[in-house]
Amino acid sequence: MSGIGKPKDEEVSAESPQAFSRDVLRGVYSQLFKRPVPAEKTHSTEQDVGLQTREEICGIMRSARGSATNDTTARVKADAKLNDLYVASRSETTSNPRPETTSNSTLSQNQWDGLKEAFSPRYALLQDIQIPNAMKPNEPNEYGVLKFGSYELALLYHWLFRHEDSHQAHNYLHALKRAALAEWPRAIEVVLGVLFNDEAFTGFVWPRVNKQGQTVPKLVTLDIDEAVVAQMVSLLANRKLSELEPYEEGGVCIIGAPFDKGNICY
Repeated sequence: MSGIGKPKDEEVSAESPQAFSRDVLRGVYSQLFKRPVPAEKTHSTEQDVGLQTREEICGIMRSARGSATNDTTARVKADAKLNDLYVASRSETTSNPRPETTSNSTLSQNQWDGLKEAFSPRYALLQDIQIPNAMKPNEPNEYGVLKFGSYELALLYHWLFRHEDSHQAHNYLHALKRAALAEWPRAIEVVLGVLFNDEAFTGFVWPRVNKQGQTVPKLVTLDIDEAVVAQMVSLLANRKLSELEPYEEGGVCIIGAPFDKGNICY
């Protein structure tokens, strides 16, 4: 598995800034990919908090283009923004976050390159389906078909990058990455289909009533636009993004994985 900084249990000197560790990245992602709020629970002009934050990062990435000076300035802004997000994540989990653990990290060059790729125009295309004031959860129709829309995409981000079950989230992320690297879009849909039927992971139950009036569970089939899948493949297959990997372990990653230098966890 490719490394992205020192393990979280290793001391990091305040005088020697280090690349964002997995612990820091998970904190950042918890703010960047918050659980979306259904439209009916927000004001019509209010945006999803995670979406607003992602738009800010997209703006920083756009400002990085054009010259080395622009790139350097944007990188400083990105470091500051991501550190702020990490501080916010610490504030949610402890009443007294230690400043020395939140102010001494900067993106490594590889992480910076990965971040620019992650929030490239390809990501913006995925972001386009997230209409701020129309984040309404879809439900399966009578045939169990669930339309994959803006809310489902935002929820997918949250599931993949949340804190609670990093082992399981890592497995899904790895499976999606593997499908993308195989250049098999249909496999992306299969993995997403499994995820949306995983009650233990999603917390959702899709009950249906049979002809006898009994409530029975029914498998969900996703209706997802081919263009959206193609954009997912474009991002997931990009090996530079492995530098932004937030998880340390994952069952899928160690099953039959070759132990050579060229092997990345994804």
